[in-house]
Amino acid sequence: MVTRSTLKFLVLCCLGLFMFLPTAQARHLVGGELIYRCLGKDANGDNRYLITVLVYRDCRATANSSTNTPFDDLINVYVYRASDLSPMMTQPIGLDDQEDVVLTSADTCVAPPTNLCYARGIYETEIVLPDDPNGYHLVWGRCCRNESIVNLVNPGAQGMALTAKIPNTALCNNSPVFTQNLPTYICINDRFTFDHSAVDPDGDSLVYEITTPFTEGSQAMPQPIAGPPPHTPVPWAGGYSLNNIMDGSPSLNINQATGELSVRPTVFGQFVFSVSVYEYRNGVLISELKRDIQVNVINCPINYPPELEEIQDPRVDGRTFRMNRGEQNCFNITVVDNNGPGVKEDTLRIRLLGPLTQAPYDLSFEGLASGLSPIEGSVCWTPNCDTQLPDQNYFIIESIDNNDCPGPNVTLDTFFVELNDPPLLPPQLLCVSPNDPQSIRLTWEPIPETSQLGFDAYRIYRFDGTSWVPVADVTDPNQSTFVDQTAADAQNVAYCYRLSLLKTCPVPEESALGNEVCSEVNRSTRICRTTVDESGKVALYWTASTLLNFRSYRIYRQDPGSVQERLVAEIGDQTAEAWVDSTLDATEGSFCYRIEVTDPCGFGISTERHCTIPLTPTRKDFGVDVSWGAYVGWPDPLLEYEVWRRVGDGDEELIYTNFGDRGGQFLDEDLNNEEGIYCYRIRVIAPTGVCAPESWSASMCVPFEPIIYIPNAFTPNDDGRNDAFGIKEVFVQEFRLQVFDRWGRLIFTALSPDQWWDGTFKGRAVPEGVYMYRLDLTGFSGESFQRTGSITLIR
Repeated sequence: MVTRSTLKFLVLCCLGLFMFLPTAQARHLVGGELIYRCLGKDANGDNRYLITVLVYRDCRATANSSTNTPFDDLINVYVYRASDLSPMMTQPIGLDDQEDVVLTSADTCVAPPTNLCYARGIYETEIVLPDDPNGYHLVWGRCCRNESIVNLVNPGAQGMALTAKIPNTALCNNSPVFTQNLPTYICINDRFTFDHSAVDPDGDSLVYEITTPFTEGSQAMPQPIAGPPPHTPVPWAGGYSLNNIMDGSPSLNINQATGELSVRPTVFGQFVFSVSVYEYRNGVLISELKRDIQVNVINCPINYPPELEEIQDPRVDGRTFRMNRGEQNCFNITVVDNNGPGVKEDTLRIRLLGPLTQAPYDLSFEGLASGLSPIEGSVCWTPNCDTQLPDQNYFIIESIDNNDCPGPNVTLDTFFVELNDPPLLPPQLLCVSPNDPQSIRLTWEPIPETSQLGFDAYRIYRFDGTSWVPVADVTDPNQSTFVDQTAADAQNVAYCYRLSLLKTCPVPEESALGNEVCSEVNRSTRICRTTVDESGKVALYWTASTLLNFRSYRIYRQDPGSVQERLVAEIGDQTAEAWVDSTLDATEGSFCYRIEVTDPCGFGISTERHCTIPLTPTRKDFGVDVSWGAYVGWPDPLLEYEVWRRVGDGDEELIYTNFGDRGGQFLDEDLNNEEGIYCYRIRVIAPTGVCAPESWSASMCVPFEPIIYIPNAFTPNDDGRNDAFGIKEVFVQEFRLQVFDRWGRLIFTALSPDQWWDGTFKGRAVPEGVYMYRLDLTGFSGESFQRTGSITLIR
């Protein structure tokens, strides 16, 4: 059973596409068709049919419109009785849907022209017709077609008529449906074939024929009342007819039984024709489906064959590949598709052919064998140490363009192989570094895995003052380090080494000795000091290393309360002597640092550890208890520690000096009650013989909260005792006192603790009684306080 939704889906999926040339001036109708489905009887016994009209139009913008001529919101389908061609009904149909149409071509390598656009309008409704053994004719017409059509006379004035025949209503017949889209454009001088067949829901026999399209309407009356058959055929231009729809060799034709269209167009242009499907039941013609088609013949860009790019490898000389026995021999290849503009991106395939690709040789391709251009991979072969080449010592790289028009392009590149014994080269010695006081660590570049066939050992030689003496063989081809445990006093004596390579492919053999590398004795650095700068960041200072084979300084940090250290910086500048740690808050505690001087192999000699001075100032009523820890890193002799203090925004001053190596403590009781923030730093002075004179701790501050005393009464009688009302305070930064009478009137304001109220308002004594006050204070740490209460004035 074909439902309404199924029918709509089939219509949208199966209809052909239509196109116009870029040179077209008038742009409007480009094709369409009218189909129907029988829905059975209604409650009154009449016949229900679903009518669908599909209209295609050019949607390119013009100088006067951004979308060209729009679809009509409403069209009329005219129904005529087949018996006498008398009018049966006029059926209005609203625009049900519209959509842009995807541009396609029979040649998949040709990209659609960028200046083409067309859309499909779908009109659909249900009609009810009474029984009639002769059936009905359906027709819709409109003007106009494109002006650029080649095979019509005055094409811009020609309209389009879409027709359908409903046979005897007792048959409940359904019109056929085309199975696929007709390509939008075809290439000039290319053989074009297309399956334009249809399916019939009723299983009727179908016969195909190329027919003349119908015209309807005019530029003066674009939406006419479309009449019954016979309909007016379009006028063919000179030289064109049903026998020559478009210029071609062979010309356009269709297989009556299968619906296969074929043509090899020879003229560039835009052409109109129709394909009719005749529907037979039991040998009797009962209906005709007619599709109106407009198609372009365009100049298609040339699709070039795939190309193997020039191989950049010293082992490849032209078309000769020099390979070594006992090694994996590979060279990289790239195959590209150099199509020009307008040609779709091709899918390429690569494969290897020839005697060397077969057993027992098995030369192979490694990489993606299929994909979009470019394709990259490697040709590889690992011949045994005793492999001999066959007489036919070649292989072929076959590159295939799957999307070529009209068939695949194939490129063959032949390479010949020259097989040699592998070169016997010693490994590259990279680093020779003291490992501990009695050993030296060697690091080298191991031979690649592709060259390890026949590997025997790395042989290590050391110079003993007169000759090179072997000290060890390393039999793991992937090993890259060795520790010489026989190097006495390794941190003070320089040792020199060389390596050779032992292989058994094709015969046992030892290479010459490789490069010489010696250890360095004077390679370390030392930390001068850690200190906290004025911005609160830890700065680290050291002496520059004299290591000849220098790689970097690695700086490690241990945070307060942690037993682990972590790498926080690596500096590749050997002349660097300072670094600032901007990632931490130095007031959090003591931070410890050490430095490793590393060689190119990553081996490092570490400095001693230096730590910043831990400082803890604690508030004690009207004093500050300042305690600090020892500076770690300088020698043990007594160090000089100084306590420096800054009050508020004032300058720092030295307030205490202590000698020791374990830190110290000092109680600061010399405080100014008018200031509420006291900041402290510790400076430690280094002993003689170190490379830095001093180190500072972080600056840490102690804020004091305000302390106040408020009386509850005063007697302004000039007896010299308690004659004014005021506030006694310490550690107050901002001050405001307000006094109000019992009616809430403000009668006194003080902005300083030195201002006291003498019991007057505007120069006159106020009566005795109870007055309200409000006190607003701000401490030195920024906190605000407010106090309200009453004061009794007694005279």
